[in-house]
This record gives sequence, structure tokens and C-alpha cells, in this order.
Amino acid sequence: MIIDVNRGIVMEEFHFQNSLRTFIQVSYPNDEYGCLFIDVDNHEAYSWEELEREGLLFYEKEDDENFMGVNTDW
Repeated sequence: MIIDVNRGIVMEEFHFQNSLRTFIQVSYPNDEYGCLFIDVDNHEAYSWEELEREGLLFYEKEDDENFMGVNTDW
């Protein structure tokens, strides 16, 4: 199932488009971005900007420019 992270915290493990790395999303209120993405395997945290530099892309919808999806299906 594709879930939109732009509309709230995802409460389960997921992966990004074209990636099988497992992530969780955590709320981080002291961070200017509001949340961090944690790579479960290597325990590294990524901000929104760092995701793109790592080649981690969100699923998109043609009819919703604000949609930023992740996949929770394994």
C-alpha cells in the first residue's frame, strides 16, 4: 500500500520508490523539518533534503502535486 507521508507520520516500516531499504518515520519536533526518516538496517537518520541526495524518491501521483508516497507492502 502506498501511503502519503506529506499528510502525517507513517506508523509502520516502509520503503521508497526504487529502493528496498527499510525505513521508519519519526516525529522530531525540535527539527525544522518536523520528522526524520530512519534507515532500519544501518541506523542512520535522514532529513527531507538528505533523502534526495541519497537517491531516495517518493512515489508520486499525477493528480496531486503534494503527494509524497512510500510503500508499506513487502
